[in-house]
Amino acid sequence: MKIFMKWFLTGRVSQFEERDEILGPQTTVLELKGLIQIQFGFKPKETLIIHKNLLDNHVKLRDVGIVDQATSDETVLTVHVVRDDPG
Repeated sequence: MKIFMKWFLTGRVSQFEERDEILGPQTTVLELKGLIQIQFGFKPKETLIIHKNLLDNHVKLRDVGIVDQATSDETVLTVHVVRDDPG
């Protein structure tokens, strides 16, 4: 499945695609954060996923209306990365 993510600070939209067994309606927000970490390097604890409101880690993509590729194409999830300032 392919999903679209809008980066909060830049407004850039990225396409994220994985096999349906890995990324689909059953995928939780926590699992999505892990996939984001693999592809982009952001740690799951630094990553917030938003769709109309902040999504808890246990929420599944089907819970926000992503049930197939057609609904995924219509839905853009917002990703915000929060990092502690080491200075």
